[in-house]
Amino acid sequence: MGDQTVTATLNGSDAARDLAAMLPLSIRMRDHLRREKTGPIPGPLSERTTGIPNYQAGDLGFWRPGGNFVIFYRQDGLAIPSPGIVILGRVDSGVELFDVPGVVEVMVERIE
Repeated sequence: MGDQTVTATLNGSDAARDLAAMLPLSIRMRDHLRREKTGPIPGPLSERTTGIPNYQAGDLGFWRPGGNFVIFYRQDGLAIPSPGIVILGRVDSGVELFDVPGVVEVMVERIE
């Protein structure tokens, strides 16, 4: 995001593998509920990975109804409405960088 970098680790789900196959991605992300940044990705992710109603700060996710990639930067205790959030992985450190108002451009790239 800008000149700042954070790393994250994807989990082994089918949906996370689908996301990895789309990389690199530039995602325009807006703030939602002062707890997450959300932005559209170019295609759907696997339906074989089910959504869950809870998240933690640092989780990367996918919201199926809107087709949005999500980075949770703050925990507020509220549950995610049905069908839930598909957890794709976690930010390793530095998730607080996303706690800024407004829209941000995020480049998501694979590193080895």
